[in-house]
Amino acid sequence: GEGAKPTMVDMKALEKVASPPTPKGQRASKGVKVVPLHDGPSESVADVQAKLNMLTAHNEELSGRQATVPELDKLLAKIGELGCPPMRQFSLTNRTSVIKERIKDLEALGTESEQRLREEYAHQQKMDEMRLVFAKKAEALNRAMEERVDTFSEIFVVDTVAEAEQQVAEIDGYRESLEALQCDLDAIAAYAEEMGSMRISRNPYSRFGMPDLLAHMSRCEAALEARQVSVQEALAHQQQIDATKKAFAAAADAILEFVKAERAKLDEVAPPGLVIQPDDTAAIEKGKAMGSALDALMAPDAKEGRDAKLLPAQELSDKLMEAAELDNPYTAQTIMTLKTQIDLLDKVLRDKRSFVEGQLARAQAEITSEQYEEIKKVFYHFDKSKDGLLNQLEFAAAIKAMDFEIADHEQQPTFLRFAKEGQRAEEPAAMTIDLSGFTTFVLQQYKDNDTKDTLFAAFETVANGKDTLSAEDIRAAIPQEEADYLLSQLELKDGDHGLEYKKFTEAIYGGT
Repeated sequence: GEGAKPTMVDMKALEKVASPPTPKGQRASKGVKVVPLHDGPSESVADVQAKLNMLTAHNEELSGRQATVPELDKLLAKIGELGCPPMRQFSLTNRTSVIKERIKDLEALGTESEQRLREEYAHQQKMDEMRLVFAKKAEALNRAMEERVDTFSEIFVVDTVAEAEQQVAEIDGYRESLEALQCDLDAIAAYAEEMGSMRISRNPYSRFGMPDLLAHMSRCEAALEARQVSVQEALAHQQQIDATKKAFAAAADAILEFVKAERAKLDEVAPPGLVIQPDDTAAIEKGKAMGSALDALMAPDAKEGRDAKLLPAQELSDKLMEAAELDNPYTAQTIMTLKTQIDLLDKVLRDKRSFVEGQLARAQAEITSEQYEEIKKVFYHFDKSKDGLLNQLEFAAAIKAMDFEIADHEQQPTFLRFAKEGQRAEEPAAMTIDLSGFTTFVLQQYKDNDTKDTLFAAFETVANGKDTLSAEDIRAAIPQEEADYLLSQLELKDGDHGLEYKKFTEAIYGGT
């Protein structure tokens, strides 16, 4: 009323209390334009949620400020009652109206911002879901591709053409599985394109992006191609090995046929069961022809020819050994068994030659019972094992004891001519000579040494160079028993003029 002392009001404090807050991130202005809270790109659900939380805090603060508006109205009424000048009162009323309008604008803007943030939140959730779906698909596809790379890179071993062909057939299955992975990769690529249309540029849930998956697919394709090359090379190698095995089998069959034919030829040259009687001149001549034919077959060039039959099989066997291929389904023969067949053929040849020589020696040589006893005595003396057989060392000692002159380099071939294999049960492969073979050898030596020149030289030595040989000369040269036997055969007696041994020798051997 009039005369009342006006109450002083701090207008600046009133304006500060009545002014609505300016939210964080906004620029205050004199008008109603306010920068919206959701302006600017959101990168995640959490980012949008943070903005929603900030908007909620702003709305709560705004609601608190709205509660001061009635107080402003009361203050204005009180100011009017206290006689505030009309102009000042009008200014405050106008100011209060502006505050009310701004609060309404902020309420509307908050509602609009919340709606748009809610929409952005849903959008970010959709983007997050797509990121998770992509991450799961990418992880599964990458794992599948790694498994394919491991499978394609596995070491494989093939021992036959069939196994190699099976590996080739598996390549088609691998290729189909890779095509299925390519379809999955195409689907993920389309999904990634859809994510790109939604401006999804990063994915914190996935270890792999499309470039990674494409690179992994390239590695799968390269591993499959490398395996296909390796499998084809393995197939070609096995086909070559298989052809070599077939060729070896054919070579083995040819050698067996050759051995069979050669044995048949030997049976034709020297039939089994051959017997040459001493009084059968025709048989003796035939036996000599057999011996000559067998000697020709035992000649070095003939032996080289038989050994040469092994060369093709030997070359093929060497190739298979180099490739560590020891099993051959096309033949049971090996290079060792084939060599054994050739060796057995040589043994049959030696046995037949020894048999014919023995027959000829017995048919052409005369031997007394005393000489045979001497042969037996020497044989059993050097038979150290007492099994009726001589080995090579025992044979060499026996012939030396009988004064047969055989050069060192000829002793082994001579032994093998009369030796046989398999005569000792405990040593089936050992070569030994029995009494019959030893007797044949001795008779052969007698035959070889029983020549006109040998006999003439012996008489000449005993006669001390004289033209005649007396009984006294003979008795002086050899033991009494042997001298008596020889003088009886020569019909030479003590006191005789002497034997003209030259004429005697020529008469025996048909000389003149």
